[in-house]
Amino acid sequence: FGIGGKPGYMAPEVVRGLKKPDVQTDKYSLAVVLFKLLFRGDPMEGEKVVKDICLTETSELKHYGSNAVFVYDPNDTSNRPVRGIHDNVIKFWKIYPQYIREAFIRSFTVGVTEPNKRIIENEWQKLFIRLRAEIIPCACGRTNFASMFEDMDGMAYRCKKCGAEFVTIGFSNRDYRIPLYLGCKFYACETEEMSDDFQTVTGELVENKLKPGMLGIKNLSRKTWQAKMPDGKFYPVAPGKGFPLWGGIVIDFGKIKARINDDDDESAS
Repeated sequence: FGIGGKPGYMAPEVVRGLKKPDVQTDKYSLAVVLFKLLFRGDPMEGEKVVKDICLTETSELKHYGSNAVFVYDPNDTSNRPVRGIHDNVIKFWKIYPQYIREAFIRSFTVGVTEPNKRIIENEWQKLFIRLRAEIIPCACGRTNFASMFEDMDGMAYRCKKCGAEFVTIGFSNRDYRIPLYLGCKFYACETEEMSDDFQTVTGELVENKLKPGMLGIKNLSRKTWQAKMPDGKFYPVAPGKGFPLWGGIVIDFGKIKARINDDDDESAS
């Protein structure tokens, strides 16, 4: 069953009365809701809409239906956000990573006229799982997405404020690397094959209680992992146990592997 609603939330073809709400139009509505949550503004409300002092039913049909233009359409600058009115959208568009921006560009450009190219819920979920993993809380008090830190060839991120560095770890089921910091968590969707569980914590970066400053990864899952130690051998890491963090580490979660150094001899694929 499709979802109807106000013009700003409905797909253009529904606004124009060409189609009733269905699964495809719901994908568009989901993108609108997500945009409003993240950017605190309307994806189609820019300069063109503001010029219509009185937003009548006819003008709504045009701006949200027959002539809908995304505020950050790369090929059409006629409806850009207006400073003083759409400051939140302008501000947050610069903050969110490129892959998030590209998802919304796809949703509100090609997705306007080609419903089959709209992003499904599972794709959004994967994007937000990555976004969560890339939030770095620096000890200096600066918390932001990894894209706002200095990228050191993908192997580490450096805080532009204090210079602190955060190494990254790569998972064999991900095409991006995750920054590591004290308290960061791994989830089932990252350590278990074919898992969509983004809530169950399976691992955490912790500090050794007996040796302050020494960091390690604790197994919070129900499975025994295998970890490559400095002697080059793999050792079992039972649930509740941990192992020290070091540059050449390779973790075998079962059918998924993770490691810190890409140039390590052990393959993570």
